[in-house]
Amino acid sequence: MAGQPLGLVVPGQVEATMIPALASLPESLWASTDPHGAIHVVDGRSRLWPGAVGVAEDRGAVGVLVLDPAAETGPLDDRGTIPVVIAQPWASNPIVDEVGPWRSEFARADLITVVAVLRPADPGELRDAAADAARLIARLTGRTPTLEVSVEHPTAISLAGTVRDAVVRVGIVMSDVGATGSRIRLHSAELEHILEIPQGESAAASSASRIAPEGQFTLPSVYESYVRASLRRLVRAVLYNEVPGDLIEFASVASVAGRGES
Repeated sequence: MAGQPLGLVVPGQVEATMIPALASLPESLWASTDPHGAIHVVDGRSRLWPGAVGVAEDRGAVGVLVLDPAAETGPLDDRGTIPVVIAQPWASNPIVDEVGPWRSEFARADLITVVAVLRPADPGELRDAAADAARLIARLTGRTPTLEVSVEHPTAISLAGTVRDAVVRVGIVMSDVGATGSRIRLHSAELEHILEIPQGESAAASSASRIAPEGQFTLPSVYESYVRASLRRLVRAVLYNEVPGDLIEFASVASVAGRGES
């Protein structure tokens, strides 16, 4: 399918989010109403989004983008026949790919912390953000963290657990004050990595730093929204017949946020 233009079917409730990303991509994409042979966008904020993925495939979709998926859903039906990409603010941020050369060092971490701030919203979004944080850790370390909720409040959630041999601590709060986004630290006795990832659908600076006894090195800031990066990744998967493991990966971390189903 490489070289062929693709249609993009976007539901009305997420048009404002998707159109800027669509307009800025160099790939041959256009907004379409014909479901057959097109990429479909699914609004993941609905707890019924797994069913919508199946409906899109039945209607002839060649790929599905799940935007901002709710963690508490029904069972996931991963048929594995078309590419499905999960778009989450932190785990899908392109800075995660930029730190690839450091991943072998992440295994040396003995403490991993994620501290995040969201704007006040439905308390259920704290669970969704917890799943995002868990998937971010999984993408960085190559292992799914084992986490349990230690404190839960309508405006805050804390989780604790392990991944590999590292202790993991996650704290997420809703607040009107300060910048939103997440800060993840992977710390060992002589080495620390810090990622700063913004919240929101617009392009904003993401950064990554490596701090060692010989000094600090910071990667160039990345200015690309997680929405655009996820759509770009999905287009590549469709054109080159790749099937990402996003649904399997999401299912493995969603239970951390209280899905309670496999």
